[in-house]
This record gives sequence, structure tokens and C-alpha cells, in this order.
Amino acid sequence: MLHSELTVLDYEIKMLHEEVTVLNNEHSMDHYDITILHYDITLLHYDIIVLDYEVTRDTYFITILPLCHCNALLSHHTTLL
Repeated sequence: MLHSELTVLDYEIKMLHEEVTVLNNEHSMDHYDITILHYDITLLHYDIIVLDYEVTRDTYFITILPLCHCNALLSHHTTLL
């Protein structure tokens, strides 16, 4: 079921990033965006901890740790739409 959870998570992050893009264009809000991402991931009711967040010109990277698989770190990247 982990693959399905990551697919839903990926979709949620894409939708969220579209909503906060204006903030990123006008201000340096990367730290604030991490908080929003963590909050929305929690609302999905998955046991996931956000470990890292990095923004580049057209891609963002998020590293997550599913609590049910504590022995492995998953790195996931998505190209912005």
C-alpha cells in the first residue's frame, strides 16, 4: 500500500505548491511552506514525517520518512507543472 500512499501524497504536494507559488514569487517563504506541507500531509492521515525540503528553479524535492517503514528513507521528486 506504500506506493498508493506516495501517489496520493505527490498529488497533494503538487496542488499545494500551486496555491503557494505567489508567496514564493514575492517573498522568501520556504520555511513557511515546509510548515504548510507538513500540515496538509498530516490531514491525509498518513504517518509521514517531512525530513527535508528543497526548491530549485523548476523542481522541488521532498524527503519523507513513513513511520511504518522506519528502516528506509524515501526520496521523491516532482517536476512542477
